[in-house]
Amino acid sequence: MNPRVWFPVSQRIHFRPPWLWALALGIVPAIVLILALGVGPAWAEQAVPQAIPESKPQDATPPETKPPESKPEAIPQGFTAESAVAQALENNPGLAARMSQARAAAEIPAQVGAWPDPMVRLGDVNVPTEGDPNGDPMTMKEIMVEQRIPFPGKTAYRSGAARAEAGAAMEMARDARLRLIRDVKVSWWRLFQLERGLENVHRNQELLRQLVQVASTKYKVGKGLQQDVLMAQLELSRMLETELTLKNQWEREKINFRRLLSLEDSDPVALAPLQDPKIPPLTPQQEQALADALPGGGERPGLAARRLELQAAEDRETLAALEWLPDLTVGLAYAKRPGPMSGMPQPPVRSVYVGVNLPLYGWKQSAKASMRGEERLMREQGLESERDQGEAEGRMALADYRRAVQVVELFSAGILPQAQQMVASMHGAYQVNKVDFLNLMRAQVTQYNNENEYWKAVGEAHQALARLAYAIGKESL
Repeated sequence: MNPRVWFPVSQRIHFRPPWLWALALGIVPAIVLILALGVGPAWAEQAVPQAIPESKPQDATPPETKPPESKPEAIPQGFTAESAVAQALENNPGLAARMSQARAAAEIPAQVGAWPDPMVRLGDVNVPTEGDPNGDPMTMKEIMVEQRIPFPGKTAYRSGAARAEAGAAMEMARDARLRLIRDVKVSWWRLFQLERGLENVHRNQELLRQLVQVASTKYKVGKGLQQDVLMAQLELSRMLETELTLKNQWEREKINFRRLLSLEDSDPVALAPLQDPKIPPLTPQQEQALADALPGGGERPGLAARRLELQAAEDRETLAALEWLPDLTVGLAYAKRPGPMSGMPQPPVRSVYVGVNLPLYGWKQSAKASMRGEERLMREQGLESERDQGEAEGRMALADYRRAVQVVELFSAGILPQAQQMVASMHGAYQVNKVDFLNLMRAQVTQYNNENEYWKAVGEAHQALARLAYAIGKESL
């Protein structure tokens, strides 16, 4: 084809004979027909910038598309974050085990605070080995009852330590509940983020397939380069690899979600539609409350459990010091002797006695006191570590939330609309050879990355809120 045919007619009209005009008028419609048949309706829609889905600058949020056909196990009714939390609280076996442990620990204080059970003894006393047993006036049938009485203060400290341990177990059960709520919310928003990523991948795959078709058509008619076709195919292959990675992450997160909710492998997992995932802003009052709560841990049950464990360790250390003091044992015996002997009646006898234990092996008490002292130090360090860890987790979650909110605002107000306008404009310009294929491809990939970053920031903001609520001991903010 002679390239001079495409020059402006006004500049060449006085150089062209009539037969050349006829040839040009015949070739131009033929090329238009080839392009229309080769590209198809999809390219016809992309040919006009206003018809491209990405060209809506007034919409800061990436356009909603129907879920991809390959999305796993889509069902009409899916889990919302709230319904997922409710099901997890009802069915999670780990939480149920924590609650049972707390209820069992609550039964211990009454047991350890009680005296030991009394002893009852029955027996024959002073039975001779020879002769008639009934002929000895000292032979008796005896019943004896004895009771061990701990030294004052021992049972009080023992039951006090048990009550503190029971309280710690209950706080740990509350902590497990809040941790489960946090994990479910984080997992739900992680699934939401991955699903939006898959939708974005499928949408961009379709656009890349159209670009491959357009580049192939232009190459066939001599207006494009083969490297453009290969570049588009390579980018499409990369997008397919990205889809495989996202699907793998989705499957792994789905396994974690099933574990948290105690779902069977056959139970479908799908999220309820969420068109506009709003990020709740923190008011100045909430910011100040967080600043006040984070250093002390707020109402975090894990920190309260560490305080109760320290209290139990202090009671046990005091109890170990009391081990040097003896316990008291009292007893009462009643004995009946044989019948009358030598015409004299044999009255029954009774006995009362008191006994104490002697701490002759004092090394045991010393070792126990030393052990309880180390346990108290361990609980003190554990409390300090829990406080520091909770504060650090809360501050990191707050920082992540603030950053994610800023990223969402930046993308929704500026980057996404600008990228959509740029891609729409470059699609139209590429058709008239005003933009090369490499820049168009870069713009398309950049828009894909921008949309991914937007949805990632949305998911991370909600995940940070869940972690922040757990850090100060609340179910939600």
